[in-house]
Amino acid sequence: MKHKCADCGFLAVRNIYSRGLEEAEKTFRDTGAQPTTVTHNTDGTLIIIGSYEDEPLCFMQACNLKKEFYKPLNSSVPIVLHEDRECDEFTEWQQGSSPKEHREMMDRKEMLKWQADREDADKKWREQQEQKHSTEEWHRYIFVGILGIVAVIIGVILGHYWK
Repeated sequence: MKHKCADCGFLAVRNIYSRGLEEAEKTFRDTGAQPTTVTHNTDGTLIIIGSYEDEPLCFMQACNLKKEFYKPLNSSVPIVLHEDRECDEFTEWQQGSSPKEHREMMDRKEMLKWQADREDADKKWREQQEQKHSTEEWHRYIFVGILGIVAVIIGVILGHYWK
């Protein structure tokens, strides 16, 4: 299935101050414009500073967005982020969640699936054990019944013989 990086929760931007990977905001996903901080220079002039590196990153390293960004035909963030691509790591973006939190959500979902599969397998095993136990119990009843019949027959034969 084809997906767009702009819709993926693993689309990240690197904070130039903390160097951490953070959520790419909606404006960046749509237009490539990053949020800015406005501050004053010592002489009172305004300085507008972006908080992120210009190129986005894939948190899961499924593709090299920086490399794609610098291809001559894809020299803008929106083009790179809105291309259809095959990606096994795609996860739907949940606004307000960092790429790391998206990974944790994915891990939880996988863990819950694993746990449910494990519980189903355990339930099936228990049912098989109950079936096996029930069958073994019937075999014992049949064996004891046959043994009882044989004992009665032997008793009758011996009773006639000893008279």
